[in-house]
Amino acid sequence: MKEDKRFNKNLIRLPLDYKGAAELAEIRVSIPSIIVDPANDIEIDIGLELLDKYGFHIPDLKADLELEIEGGSGEIQSSLRFKPEYDSHYKIKAVVSERGKVYRIRVRDKVTGIEAISNPGWCPEVSYADFGLFWGDLHAHRIQVPSTKMNDPLLWSYGPATVDEFYQYARDVMNLDFAALTDHDYCLNVDEWRQIQDGAQYYNQPGRFVTFLGYEWAYNFGPSTDHGHRVILFEKDNMPLISSSWKGSNSTYDLFSIFDRLSGNGMDILSIPHHPARLCHKIWLNWESYAQKYDRLGEIFSLWGSCEKEGEPYILKNTYVGMFDKVENLQFPAGTSKDEIPFEATGHFLQNGLELGYKIGFVGGSESHDGRAGGSVMHGQYPLKKLSHRHYKGGLTGIWARRKDRESLWSSLWNRRTLATTGVRIIAYMQIDNQDIGSTILTKHAPNKLKANVHGTGALLKVTVVRNNEDWYTVEKPGWDCAFELDDLPMLKKGGTDWYYLRVTQEDGNMAWTSPGWVKFI
Repeated sequence: MKEDKRFNKNLIRLPLDYKGAAELAEIRVSIPSIIVDPANDIEIDIGLELLDKYGFHIPDLKADLELEIEGGSGEIQSSLRFKPEYDSHYKIKAVVSERGKVYRIRVRDKVTGIEAISNPGWCPEVSYADFGLFWGDLHAHRIQVPSTKMNDPLLWSYGPATVDEFYQYARDVMNLDFAALTDHDYCLNVDEWRQIQDGAQYYNQPGRFVTFLGYEWAYNFGPSTDHGHRVILFEKDNMPLISSSWKGSNSTYDLFSIFDRLSGNGMDILSIPHHPARLCHKIWLNWESYAQKYDRLGEIFSLWGSCEKEGEPYILKNTYVGMFDKVENLQFPAGTSKDEIPFEATGHFLQNGLELGYKIGFVGGSESHDGRAGGSVMHGQYPLKKLSHRHYKGGLTGIWARRKDRESLWSSLWNRRTLATTGVRIIAYMQIDNQDIGSTILTKHAPNKLKANVHGTGALLKVTVVRNNEDWYTVEKPGWDCAFELDDLPMLKKGGTDWYYLRVTQEDGNMAWTSPGWVKFI
């Protein structure tokens, strides 16, 4: 496999059945979340994308942009004229000069007046940092059945179809730090799995872009199945596909037994339950099938909605009932009926698992079905924005890690140093007695201090510390940035365990969740 170094213009093609002329409706701006460099002046990359009302990139669009640095001193070119050869996607550089600042880049189109502001980029006080914050998508498909897309020019025009296009789009268009192609296992043959293995190996480029080999274990369409859907990730690229459609691996008991034999050290395979509370043909997460050894993370947000807790915001929605469901037997939240959404399975949310004593870190995924990791636009043959009656935009995962390489990112995934968002790059971090999110503190005394730091992509509505599934402490409307410390945390009885995490809600509706931290009293 040899990659053409030039930008692949097919990555941002419009669908063959696109109606009318595409017009600029949105500008997307991305910068690194943590800006670290030993030099006095730090150079950063800025990704610029020009999008239409559906979220499609607009090939050959001309635009005249004004750019400005906010939050601290620095240098950036004050204007940029997009030319057709940029194909609505371009990277420029800027220099920031002050440490201890949170930078954002504001962009405005001179013709339409459309404005955008980047995600926050924090420049620490010191010239090094223990962790960087890296963004990616751990759950994305090319389509339901990849082979049908590759053989149909119309479907191919709906988004990346090959393994190469998938990773190039994630890296070169969405400016992600990592991604996993997780096509449905029951739709893959041996040759297609080999292509996914080869792609994960080739596009894994430490310092530039990180890949994870994976798939979705998902064939539960039968009256006797009740195991949920899981994203399976491997640390190594030579691992086999263990399909849920095969006899002998179509239950989680069988699947995890095979993992026990495959694993080299017991820490190189992850299973991530997704849409665990989605009430549709028994694809919710059955807690009896949960294996703490491999199920260390849970997908708290995807295009299906939020699985933190029952009810608003981002309720799980559905427009049909599976063939094996009997409507009269379904459970509905208080105040709803079989004629209404939401379709949420009571007792199957991640807070329910935390209450049962499981340690669950939080991740977000797009569950893209159009090959666009980190920024799904199509679902089936329709733009996602036309399907708001059943879908939201997808989510993202943030990983706090020491370096941008697979070893470091995998270590942080395993240790639950993660956060999840509704698709935006909110910086959110929490420590308890200087221990990172995902950690378990063993103590005989009440914790001394909880620290929280949040930097939004918009104005913050609420920053909430959740303790044992209850909203325990809330800061309301602190602006775009929020930092606080809480002293003398409560103490349970001996043998008890508390868990804490941050939930962030912005005024524009976007959200973020940090993984919990646990305190066990001994």
